[in-house]
Amino acid sequence: MRTSGFHQHLALKHEIYSGANKWPASFDIEVRTIGRKSEAVVFFQIGIVFAAISMLFKYSSTFLVLMYTIRGS
Repeated sequence: MRTSGFHQHLALKHEIYSGANKWPASFDIEVRTIGRKSEAVVFFQIGIVFAAISMLFKYSSTFLVLMYTIRGS
C-alpha cells in the first residue's frame, strides 16, 4: 500500500495546524489507524475543520459572541 505521499502531506498540515489545539495530533493518529485512503481523507478534512474553528476561537472573541448569539436565538 502506497501512502507515503499522503502521510507527508498530512505531516505538513499537522505542522501548520499544531498550534491550534489537540485535534490535529489526534486525527493524525486516527488516519494511520484506519489505513484506507478514502476514510483517511475524510478524517483529515474533519481535523482541518476543527483546527480552523479552534483558531477562530483562539484569535477572535467576537466569533465566540456570534456563536453564542446564533445558538441562543
